[in-house]
Amino acid sequence: MTMATICRSVGDIPADDWRALARGVDQSRAYLTYRERLEPGDPVLVVIRDSAGPAAALHGSLTTPRTALFSHPWKMLSSDQFLRLSGEADADREPVRDHQRLLDELLGPGPRLEGFAARIGEAMVLRGFDTSAALLRSGLSEDAKLVATLILLRRLQGLVREGAAGAIVLPFVHPADALLRRALAETGFCAGVLTGASVFDLSGTRSYEDFVATLPGRRRYRYRKEQQAFASAGMTTRTVMLEDHLERLADLEANNIERYGGTPDRTRLAAVRAEMAKLLGPAVRVPVAEIDGSIVACGIDLVDENSYLVLAYGCDYSVAEHQKAYPQLLCYDPIRFATSHGLTQVRLGFESFHAKVQRGARLETRETWIWLPSVSAMRPLTSLLAFLSTRTRAFFGSLVDTSSARFLGDS
Repeated sequence: MTMATICRSVGDIPADDWRALARGVDQSRAYLTYRERLEPGDPVLVVIRDSAGPAAALHGSLTTPRTALFSHPWKMLSSDQFLRLSGEADADREPVRDHQRLLDELLGPGPRLEGFAARIGEAMVLRGFDTSAALLRSGLSEDAKLVATLILLRRLQGLVREGAAGAIVLPFVHPADALLRRALAETGFCAGVLTGASVFDLSGTRSYEDFVATLPGRRRYRYRKEQQAFASAGMTTRTVMLEDHLERLADLEANNIERYGGTPDRTRLAAVRAEMAKLLGPAVRVPVAEIDGSIVACGIDLVDENSYLVLAYGCDYSVAEHQKAYPQLLCYDPIRFATSHGLTQVRLGFESFHAKVQRGARLETRETWIWLPSVSAMRPLTSLLAFLSTRTRAFFGSLVDTSSARFLGDS
């Protein structure tokens, strides 16, 4: 293998060469090009080539103040959302105080997010849809994969030492990715658990009815009740082309972002979705809920030969029956599509855990691995990650206890 080289964009790699690295639509050249257009910061791409072409790569982007929450580790580390508070003021007072103390040890007193920018700088964030994984060509030995991953990480560390960024972050490492975790540990990264992803496991399932039959009785009842309520509200489901309904779909998606505290730019959102349709084409699936032919809710999803990825949800909250569309477009319609096309999983992304595990999804942890060039800063960062990990694991445990959901914790 040659040394790792830095590329300006995934577009610098010929499409045929990239296919050797890709495992599914969320690692495809088209999807990563879309992510480069989506993220406000510059792309980050480091690649190792040998005589057969690209052998390994890591892809992501630099953060900016406009970077969204799940692509911005400093926002995650400083957000109360990841403290997993109970909502009871007295019970929550101590963890909030402890969190602020740990942030002060890392950054000094003052505004939290601005403190990260001043003390550490922007981060190289390496991620795809719901994972941070090294892209490795099939056929490499395990030793070759480890060596390649180490070379990639050390090349990025060299860039940080040269001033290209303040940190390297892999925010969503799968707990079963033993090789990547070993490489991260060997190169001095520290880790914590801040969030997780949810998955419907459909392996071995031949039909929607076959999948439902595997669920506990109370879940089967929920499925029937919610789908009956959807139909009784006069709602129907169909699949539409993203480019045919851009403005309406962007407006619905923006409604959902606003409902949870965001400030979406509808014009930019429509442009992003247009770019998604252009780049990903037949991989995009848009199920919608309609009343009398009017779209009142939508999903914006991706599909490949193995997986169904639930990317986004949008809704018209002025419609009284709006809440009945959510489980239909989040769970039931994707599961029907996936089982009828022989897919093995429906991947639901991050957070909103209660709604997902109540309907039978498996909860998987994700590890956030961070490296800073300053040894003195790594010590308080390690303490902060350990503190947040303890709270996240306790929160996940409570979800599993109350829902009897399947849970993939640390391996």
